[in-house]
Order: sequence, then C-alpha cells, then structure tokens
Amino acid sequence: MRIIPSVAVCILFTPLAWKYNNYRAVAITVNGLLCHMNESQIQLKYNDIIWNIIFTFYTCIKSPVVIKYQALMGAIFLINVKLYEINKISRPISECIHVFGVQLIGAFCLFKDIKKIDMN
Repeated sequence: MRIIPSVAVCILFTPLAWKYNNYRAVAITVNGLLCHMNESQIQLKYNDIIWNIIFTFYTCIKSPVVIKYQALMGAIFLINVKLYEINKISRPISECIHVFGVQLIGAFCLFKDIKKIDMN
C-alpha cells in the first residue's frame, strides 16, 4: 500500500469531484485509490495509467492552454519511474515526486479546465 500517493489523491481530487461534480476527478480518485492501495494488482496500475492518459488528452483537447503543464507532468512521471526502476531514488522520494510533480500538476490543470481560467 502506498500511503503518500493515496492520501494525496484524496486531498487533491476529491474536492474537485464534490464541489464541481466533475466525472474526471471522480474517476481519477477511484482509479488512483485502487492503484495505490493495491500495488500487487498490476492490472489496476495499468488501468490507472491508461485512464490518466485518456483524461490528459481529453483535457488538452478541451483546454489547449494546459498542454505545456500536461507535457511537464508526463515528463516528470517518466523520469520518476525510470529513476526509481534503476534504484537512483528511494520509494518515499519517488512517491513525493509523484505527488508534487504528477498529481498536483494534474489537479491544477483539471481545476483550471473546470474553471476555464486563462493561465497565460
């Protein structure tokens, strides 16, 4: 069980799901909790990754202004995974990078898309 990303998913995406009744935030919260709370189930991990990619593309199409942030988020995700796989960073550090570099940016972009606030 990965406590740090599980708690972060709840803190970042649950308010977006409740306050704005956003289906993407609900799906991200549910998939994130299933993925991070059941790390032995590899299918849940890939399900979470695939749906996050789909939601990322959908958000970029709907709000092109978030593309640069989504690209940064994707790069941080890939670099973080690679560094963890080759044992250059520890698991808690990897989880913190995931929270601040992936989940926080994702929640920020989703919030900006929901509110239609210009980020330029």
